[in-house]
Amino acid sequence: MEKNEIIELNIEKLTYGGEGLGRIDGMTVFVPDTVAGDYIKAKIVSVKKNFANAEITEIIMPSEHRIKPFCPLANACGGCQWQHINYEEQLRAKKQIIEECMQKIAGIEVSVKDVLKSDEVKEYRCKVQYPVQQTKISKRFLAGYYRKNTHDIVNIKFCPIQPSIIDEIAEYLRKKAQELDLTAYNEKNKKGLIRHFVFRYSQTNKDLLLTIVVSPPPCPPPQGGGRMVAEGAAPPPPAPNKVDFLPELKKLCAAVKNEFPAISGVLVNYNTKHSNVILGKETELIEGKDYIEEILEGRTFHISAESFFQVNPLTAQKMFLEVRGIVEDKVSGYFSDTVILSASEESVQHTKTAIIPNGTDPSALPQDDKKIQHDNFEKPSILDVYAGSGSFSMFLSDLASNITAVEESESSVNDGLENLRLNKIENITFIQGNADEVLKKMTGGEQKPENEDEEPIIIEPQAFDIVILDPPRRGCSESVIESIKKLAAKYIIYISCNPSTLARDVKLLSEDFIPEYIQPVDMFCHTYHVESILVLTKK
Repeated sequence: MEKNEIIELNIEKLTYGGEGLGRIDGMTVFVPDTVAGDYIKAKIVSVKKNFANAEITEIIMPSEHRIKPFCPLANACGGCQWQHINYEEQLRAKKQIIEECMQKIAGIEVSVKDVLKSDEVKEYRCKVQYPVQQTKISKRFLAGYYRKNTHDIVNIKFCPIQPSIIDEIAEYLRKKAQELDLTAYNEKNKKGLIRHFVFRYSQTNKDLLLTIVVSPPPCPPPQGGGRMVAEGAAPPPPAPNKVDFLPELKKLCAAVKNEFPAISGVLVNYNTKHSNVILGKETELIEGKDYIEEILEGRTFHISAESFFQVNPLTAQKMFLEVRGIVEDKVSGYFSDTVILSASEESVQHTKTAIIPNGTDPSALPQDDKKIQHDNFEKPSILDVYAGSGSFSMFLSDLASNITAVEESESSVNDGLENLRLNKIENITFIQGNADEVLKKMTGGEQKPENEDEEPIIIEPQAFDIVILDPPRRGCSESVIESIKKLAAKYIIYISCNPSTLARDVKLLSEDFIPEYIQPVDMFCHTYHVESILVLTKK
């Protein structure tokens, strides 16, 4: 097989990454924009030792699962990989991908349930990050998703998977930025100002935050030149905001806020790194307020521009409730429609929400009014790792005796503390810090003192009935895995957005825990991405 060779290929299945997979002469070939059942002609674009990559040139016979994409830019834009596939087949493929990752990477068989659907498959994405570029000659601003496998921007005027108000604001920003003679950041020469437009939309209140990410301006030093102020002398005035040195950018912020009442706040984020990292460490509020709110199942979530929150809030609610259901199932036994409440085996009717601990002796139950008080039962302790602003913790707070939430992001922790205040929750404690370091301390043992002259500190190990893990796409470090093995007394509930790293981590966890099942959740419709909830029980 050689580069540029034309082959005919039957696509067998979809893979994590979005490509279809076919085989010819013992060689595996990956082809994007295909679906299981397609019979195609394809051009080889690269050849490796054990596989090749190709691009489709002709569909000889389309799969029964192939449909017409509902977005006219689907074939160019890299935002969605699977719009050409009917939704039921997308769900089936995601389940199959998880099963294969478990078999091939983890080397274990674990039951994978059918994928929980997203109720909305259009306008579901409530966080949008548009990179910004300019054309060379006309200096026209472009903002949108990258073209597939490139860093060239598809200038998106309409995206059907996000709220239409975002399209309107993005178009206004493109035109207004050019009118004000602002510049876009150039990845090659590292020059230019505007790097990204970031939108966060509230499904509840229909308002949004706009963050304009820029390369920092050359600010003069603070007044006073850093010199010490003589005792009794008036302190120098506070340093101005960085945006004050960018009057045209400040005009852009004011203009867009005035044009769109749905914008609750406009912020500017300063990114000093010449990399693919979108947000820098410093953000200034320029107009309005610096947060939006989302209400899920009666719980209010305070969401700042820099904090993590799921991009699909309605499906996130399904996921939170699924995890809550798992915890309820693990700590309690449910009655059937008719239950025995007395030692004399007298049957009485009750609601399905009544709960008793597993193995409870009927003679120990109340004999007079036949009522069951949930609060009388022992509640589990929970450790929530990579907790973000405490979404899972908030959905579990009434089921737990106490919850410890570990999160590294200062912005997310601050949002979490505000969430506790808004929802009047008192049994959640946030610990801000790196998960590796925080969990290692929790496992106890000898800890080095801050002062070398002091004796080592002996810390008692901690244990939690249930550990919730929701790491970033890269998964958990080996250090975190080893700490979790010691800290989780009974159960682990691992939430993952990457089945490959989930399988890698499960292989290590399965030394001490039994994987029960995986419940996939379709958080990212029309893409190959999938969320997974894995339940593990201590051996």
